[in-house]
Amino acid sequence: KIVPLSERLLRNRGLMRANAAGRRHSPIAVEFPQARWSLLMTLGAGGCWVFHNGGAGGTLTEIVRRHDVGTVTVPPRRAELLLHEAPRSGGWPAGAGLHNAGAPAPGALRQRIQAELTRDLHVVYGATECSIVSVALPEDHARHPDGVGRPWGCSMMVVDDHGRALPPGEPGFLRVLTAARAEGYLDDPETSAKAFLPGGWYHTGDVATLSPDGHVIFGGRADDMMIIAGVNVYPAEIERTIEQLPAVNEVAVTAVYSDLGH
Repeated sequence: KIVPLSERLLRNRGLMRANAAGRRHSPIAVEFPQARWSLLMTLGAGGCWVFHNGGAGGTLTEIVRRHDVGTVTVPPRRAELLLHEAPRSGGWPAGAGLHNAGAPAPGALRQRIQAELTRDLHVVYGATECSIVSVALPEDHARHPDGVGRPWGCSMMVVDDHGRALPPGEPGFLRVLTAARAEGYLDDPETSAKAFLPGGWYHTGDVATLSPDGHVIFGGRADDMMIIAGVNVYPAEIERTIEQLPAVNEVAVTAVYSDLGH
């Protein structure tokens, strides 16, 4: 699925970011689409982008300090490596915040980042089709250690299989209404019609729960759902539990059929 993104849409998405006009960096090289979009969104919002130099510029901590970077976007695994790298590189710079993207950071990892690196930790959740749609702020992690924050510049609803809105606490399919939504998939009207709904809504294909106070609890991709003895089980829920074990670095849960076909 190819999502066309106009310069105007990238600019608007950049303006919706936290600290939009600041100095930003990501260790992902701009040859990758996600990093390229981040670069264009930053420039469109009037910010400054510090380029990745393929490891030739020193450690990430040293790059951030040398160029006075205010916001660094990393996936959870890279943030975990920073916990070991930063102390050997003179400590994480005091003015640099971390944005976690790509996958929700486990609660235990968030605690370590805020205790050992910086309190300024944002966990962002979004999709290529609609950019960032929720942000967990630094003060949110203690109350919702596995949440991905409140809606950010958009509206959200969780629906059942028939598209009916579900109350807080009930898991279902997440839909998003945002001005940052793309128009559809390139040359794929059938798939576009399933995801880009009337009224400006986007059907993410993700399972989520809205807490009573409006936070989004991410439950994983709907396509990953496993049915075990008639019960819907989402791998992300199991993974979050296993990630709490101190001996576990990374975990992925998948379904395996037994000889009985269950």
